[in-house]
Amino acid sequence: MTDNKQTDVRDQKTLGEYLQKRGEWLHLLEEDEHHSVRRQITDLITNDMLYRILNKARDSTLILEATCATNPIIHMFITRSYVQDQILAIRKLNEKNSVDHTKGVVSLRRLLTDIKANSNLITRENYVSGDGLPYDYETLSRKFRRNYVPGAIYPQQPHDKSEMLHFKFDRISGVKPDERSRKDTISDSIFQKLDSWMSESGAKEIVEAGNKYLIHAADEKSRKYVSISQFGFTFEQIEKIHRMFVRVEHCISSEILNSSFRGSVAPILAFGFAENLDRPYIAADALPALHKEWRACEAERQTWLDGINEELFS
Repeated sequence: MTDNKQTDVRDQKTLGEYLQKRGEWLHLLEEDEHHSVRRQITDLITNDMLYRILNKARDSTLILEATCATNPIIHMFITRSYVQDQILAIRKLNEKNSVDHTKGVVSLRRLLTDIKANSNLITRENYVSGDGLPYDYETLSRKFRRNYVPGAIYPQQPHDKSEMLHFKFDRISGVKPDERSRKDTISDSIFQKLDSWMSESGAKEIVEAGNKYLIHAADEKSRKYVSISQFGFTFEQIEKIHRMFVRVEHCISSEILNSSFRGSVAPILAFGFAENLDRPYIAADALPALHKEWRACEAERQTWLDGINEELFS
């Protein structure tokens, strides 16, 4: 990282604070080894797409004869796991950060909230020159053109990058090129838009239903504030939430933090999702072993009440 004193930034105090916060934001977004926001969103989308493939396999128009895809137990477990996974993942990404630092979370909501609260640090000069690039690209560009040798091959020049960052900051600040100032900051309208994408995604409603019926065993009085119908959801609702999450993450990464962005929204799997799906789930001669296992589990559980009165009242 460039030494602060070697940058073309006049307000060194704000630059130091900005670089520290930007490092924290990038860690939440991309670098946390277990729960980075980008990894959470990728897993969210991956699991949804894989479930749709498995669900499609149960489509009556694709099934020529009875297969394990129509087995009610398999269907129940796959669908229940999908619903629970989506609710928990959406809940985590939408979770607010705790004031207790020992209970901090990595979430898209936390990331957006913290950036908004510290947006005064994201000034034009920090955005353009915080990593050592020149602020005044026009002077350097004129000097470069004077010394330009026709036919020569030149790498991208620092002033070219600065010019690009100035134009990017024009968009998120709402400032015209001829009105630029080192102290320009991100327009409130940008954060209002990102907040609206989060609030209008439908995530809050699914999370509230999940809190009552999945995360907590809410009692009758508590459940009346959330309909059981909200616990179910459609693919369209899930797509809307995913789309909004991806858009907010992209804007934070590419526009606000000027960092990397997704090359592909859809996941790139390291394996073929259809591998062995055209084969039986289990060999027919193995079915007796399954029945035997069920009877063993059944017999063990039937003993769990044996001797309860003697132990309770002894």
